[in-house]
This record gives sequence, C-alpha cells and structure tokens, in this order.
Amino acid sequence: MHAFQFTAILASIWIALNMFWILPMAFFLKEQFVTATATLEHLGMASIDLFKLNSAQILDTVRLAGIWALNSGYKGDPYFPWASAYSSPILVAISFLMPLLAFFPLLVRRNKYVLFFSLLTLLAFFVIKGPYPPLGGVIISLFTIANGKKLFT
Repeated sequence: MHAFQFTAILASIWIALNMFWILPMAFFLKEQFVTATATLEHLGMASIDLFKLNSAQILDTVRLAGIWALNSGYKGDPYFPWASAYSSPILVAISFLMPLLAFFPLLVRRNKYVLFFSLLTLLAFFVIKGPYPPLGGVIISLFTIANGKKLFT
C-alpha cells in the first residue's frame, strides 16, 4: 500500500509540474489535429502514407535505428553525413547489445514483471515496424480501423 501511495503522489507531482504544456495541448488538440491532417491532404499524402514513412524494418526497430532518413538522401547526398558510419558492421553489432542486455533477464530468472515488460516491448516492436513483414497487413488494418482522424472528427 505504501508503494501505491508513493507512486500516486509522484505521478500527481509529475502531472502538476507538466501542466504548463498539458493544458494548452488539451484545449487545442482538435485544432492541431485538423491542421495536421489538412496539411497532409494539401500535400497529397494520406495518413497511412505518413504511417508507412514513420515505420522501420523489424531489425532496425530492435536496434533503435528506425529513422528513415538514415538510408535516404537527396540527389545522391545523404540527409545526415554520419549515416554511413551508423551502418558500419561494428556499430551494427554494438547497437544490438542494448536489446540483448534488456532481454537477458528472461534467460536468468523467472519474474512476472520481466516477462510482462518483455512482452510489452515485443508488442511495441511490432507496432513500430508498421507495414513491414511479418504481420504488416495486420498492423495496417489496425491502423486503418483505429485511425486518429476518426477519433477527433
């Protein structure tokens, strides 16, 4: 019970300290969403296209390298000059260390919290990867069903 009280007090303090941006955002959330979707429609881009652009391959998602601009450029010039170093074999190997260390407790001991957060992380990986295989069609269907535009208009 003491842990619950501590968590409730800490969450209340955190929310109170962040009200300077939460309240204005809450009041103008619908207007911001309408403006964003109007901009997308003006550019000729559907929200599903933006969802696909902001998704990454599953291995890039796991190693936290899912920024589309890392592998892109304009007229042969990369968007980020350091992007080629990020795909070097040594950095790719190093970038897999964090997820390996994060999932290591699954091998060491049985803990319901470790199992819960590991499953939650795997679910997040599949949502972040978006339309890419495996199960890309399922994620697109879920995105289409739960499209934010339907929630605010």
